[in-house]
Amino acid sequence: MLSNFFKPPTFQDDPEKSREAGTTFNITLFLAIISIPSALLTYLFPLSDLFRIAIVANSFVVTIFWLGCLAAIKRGHHRIINVLIITLSMLLINGVTLMTGGLGRATILINFVVLALAFLLLPRRGIVFIAITASLISIGIYLANITGIFPPPATPAEPIELLIIFIFTIVVSAIVLESAASLLRSTNTRAKLSEAGLFSKINELEMLSQQLESQVASRTRDLELAYTAVDRRAKQFEAISLVSRSINETQNLQELLPRIAQVINEQFGFYHIGIFLLDGKKEYAVLAATNSEGGKRMLARNHKLRIGQEGIVGNVSMSGTPRIALDTGADAVYFNNPDLPETRSEIALPLFRGGSEIMGILDVQSDKVNAFGQEDIQILTTLADQVSIAMANARLYEETQKALLESETLYRRDIRAGWTRFSKSQKIAGIQRQNTQASLLQEPLQITGAEEVSLSGNIYQIENAPEVGEGPQLTIPMKLRGEVVGLLNIKSRGDRVADQDEMDIINAILERAALSMDNARLLAESRKAAEKERVIGEIASKVSSYSNRDNILQAAVSEIGRVLPGAEVVIQIQKKDEKQGS
Repeated sequence: MLSNFFKPPTFQDDPEKSREAGTTFNITLFLAIISIPSALLTYLFPLSDLFRIAIVANSFVVTIFWLGCLAAIKRGHHRIINVLIITLSMLLINGVTLMTGGLGRATILINFVVLALAFLLLPRRGIVFIAITASLISIGIYLANITGIFPPPATPAEPIELLIIFIFTIVVSAIVLESAASLLRSTNTRAKLSEAGLFSKINELEMLSQQLESQVASRTRDLELAYTAVDRRAKQFEAISLVSRSINETQNLQELLPRIAQVINEQFGFYHIGIFLLDGKKEYAVLAATNSEGGKRMLARNHKLRIGQEGIVGNVSMSGTPRIALDTGADAVYFNNPDLPETRSEIALPLFRGGSEIMGILDVQSDKVNAFGQEDIQILTTLADQVSIAMANARLYEETQKALLESETLYRRDIRAGWTRFSKSQKIAGIQRQNTQASLLQEPLQITGAEEVSLSGNIYQIENAPEVGEGPQLTIPMKLRGEVVGLLNIKSRGDRVADQDEMDIINAILERAALSMDNARLLAESRKAAEKERVIGEIASKVSSYSNRDNILQAAVSEIGRVLPGAEVVIQIQKKDEKQGS
């Protein structure tokens, strides 16, 4: 606190005032400091004790006075203190000069110190004013000397000479100091102007820098927003790409729908994704796939919404028009689901089959209000189209697979029936070869593993059994387009087992034999069908060549008897009354 008192004052908003007040403060502090030591110097002179006490007391009073002036300067009253310092200095110097004899005393020269103080403390023209005042005071002292009021001390020079020399010196000093003060003021003014210009340029540069920083910050924000938008857009397109890839990789509808829900959730991070399918009666929209925990609970209890009556999903299922609830709390159609308590926004998009038939709903929910922007709606609409295509393709694939399976079942049934008829017509059960002799089989043999091979279509193998005198044995199915139509049984001598190359050759022979036999069967059936058509054509030609009823009946009986030789053939015409009576 005390150390701050002895520091020059500083005015933040006025640097010039701080400079002037600092100069006044330093001079005043110097005067306050030298007041006490100057009083102590009186003990060097032969003065009475009372006079010394008076001087010391006066010195302490002057010190307190200067300290009060320091406080006034701290408060910004430095110009008043400047005038007070100059005035008191002139009164003190010239009073001492007058009291000690007048112009001949050396104390009068201290007026030049007053001029220096005026140079430092007073504003423009202050030095001239002090010079004039000092000259007038000197004239007054001269008059007091020549009138005898205060006789001058004995000096070689006359009082008039001292007066002229002193006034001349005062005037010259004043002119020199004023010129110096004018030069300093001019320099100070130019410095202030230069400083002001510099500060102005600095302010302009700071303003320009702030503008540039603001523009850079604005551009940076714009770039960040643009980057965020581009990144989000890229992720959205990536989501579409992943959904398309899932469509291509998965044809099973039960696997496809959960995969689509998971991909949308991973790429967009929405609170809940649900895919609904309409039931067969078009009464309910049934939840088929989801990603959220609440959705999985709904899926476990077979959650469904009545079409046209319950929630946004039910509304879209009826209308076929997308619906968005940016604030579910304000949407009267919204279905408040306890399994999804954090839902704040919802969008439901119809899934079409063939462009017109509604087969399901893509339901997306967010835990934020106004979560769906225009870009989100466009992307989700595109995703809904992709999901529609995926579901249509999956259903078409399932229908195709089902039709193919039915066709294959019917085809295998026809093959089995055809082979059964063919084998019965040929009356051959197979062929057996031992060593170099081959013989036809009229009845089928008991082949080991025959039933198992016929059912499974796999090779049946028995390892070497020397204890019963049998070697390795193989029963291989003869397949025709996946259907077992015959069996090949091979018994090896010793412990010889067919290697992989031999098995490949055997399978190739069986495959070609089955195809050849099937071709032979088809050729025989074709010939039989052609012969039947030929016979039918001939009989029809003969029968239709007659116009008389008896001749027609005779021809019909004759032809039937020719087709079935040895049979008794009767054709009886049913009369009308017998028919009614029966």
